[in-house]
Amino acid sequence: MRIVSAAYDRTIGIWDSITGAEIKQIQQTGWYPIWSIAFSPDGRRIASGSGDGTIRISDAVFGTHVLEILGHTAGVQSVDFSPDGQRIVSGSRDKSVRVWDAATASGILSMHEHLDEVRSVAFSPDGKRIISGSRVMTIRVSDASSGVELLPAMRSHEAQVNSVHFSPDGRMIVSGSRDSTIRVWDSMSGAVVSTLRGHNGFVNSVRFSLDGQRIVSGSSDNTIRVWNVTTSSQVLELRGHERSVESVSCSPDGRQIISGSWDNTIRIWDTTSNNDGNHPILSRHDKLVSAVAFSRDGCHIVSGSSDETIQIWDAKTGSSVSTLRGQTGTVRSFAFSPDDRRIASGSSDRSVQIWDITTSSRVLNLCWHWSDVLCVAFSPDGRRVVSGSSDCSVIICDAISGAVLLRPIVRHVGPITFVEFSTDGSCVKAKSSDESITWDVAFGRRIYDAK
Repeated sequence: MRIVSAAYDRTIGIWDSITGAEIKQIQQTGWYPIWSIAFSPDGRRIASGSGDGTIRISDAVFGTHVLEILGHTAGVQSVDFSPDGQRIVSGSRDKSVRVWDAATASGILSMHEHLDEVRSVAFSPDGKRIISGSRVMTIRVSDASSGVELLPAMRSHEAQVNSVHFSPDGRMIVSGSRDSTIRVWDSMSGAVVSTLRGHNGFVNSVRFSLDGQRIVSGSSDNTIRVWNVTTSSQVLELRGHERSVESVSCSPDGRQIISGSWDNTIRIWDTTSNNDGNHPILSRHDKLVSAVAFSRDGCHIVSGSSDETIQIWDAKTGSSVSTLRGQTGTVRSFAFSPDDRRIASGSSDRSVQIWDITTSSRVLNLCWHWSDVLCVAFSPDGRRVVSGSSDCSVIICDAISGAVLLRPIVRHVGPITFVEFSTDGSCVKAKSSDESITWDVAFGRRIYDAK
């Protein structure tokens, strides 16, 4: 089983839920913290929402960044995949709920019914409905295709709604609030079914177990609590975190709970016993862990932190495969070579560095840019690397010797945020804030423009 976590230090971690070992660490680009995270249903992708308003899709196997979704004008506080993995729903401080195509990053739907920031969103199990919880104490249920509200706004909480979640059968909704209560709702009528009381602080995260019989909650009172849905009674209280619990999730078999906290740790709990002192602590991040989740197959965990390293771990043994260190600035981007034996990384220290994964050693340090390196990519044969920078330039270097193969192309108006080689390696596509340009690699000539 896997767990995924994200943190204010801009990293995502994937963990083995049995051994507590970190399998992989993904460093997000940008300067803003990761506020939310979700696995795709097949466990191969991770969606993360950031304080800068972007949603990033990462490959959970290789740790590479696949896609960036732009459209929100403020921080993204919650993300969720549809059950078929084809769509992503996001909730933001810009008061909107948006639905995106998970393959193309194009916007499908934009809903603006909330009067204040959206704190939590989720798809129903059949993918036909979306629930969203807001800072102004309301919960809304909308049609996932048309955006039409299916119920009047659900109001019962006395403070902002921090978290919402559908039951596995889609018949109930659970919500957690700053009023310290958890409410269970009938998803068809919008009526309150029960109110769960016991926390002494904000309820920051709530989740149904996969059998729908229990609810797990995390609170600023530093505890995780487990509730019986039928009797509305508390059945378990888990203590160990030293600060507020920001996120909780259940394993597919229901035997484990993971939690992320302001104390910078991720913890795994056995729900069959109240063993407060005998649970694994996965890692002590430099900053708070804001989101955690299990993969659908339960084999991994994903999380986040900003120590500016790239880490890779073995999923079966829980042992660390490699920890890549060396850049003096924030790692803004990285890419695997086609044979997965090397990694190219771009940094705010203006360098592009090539790493050997097998030996965990740096083999090249390329310092040709004048500002942050925002994107890097290998050629299909792995012999060249292209980089784009906030200095508005694109540079192509020999990935073996480090020699510059093509003089810096400085014809963009804005920072270069995306570069890639064509499948035959003859062209490079570079995207900036002003335009997308395709360049002939041999001569550096512009051959195609797209605004």
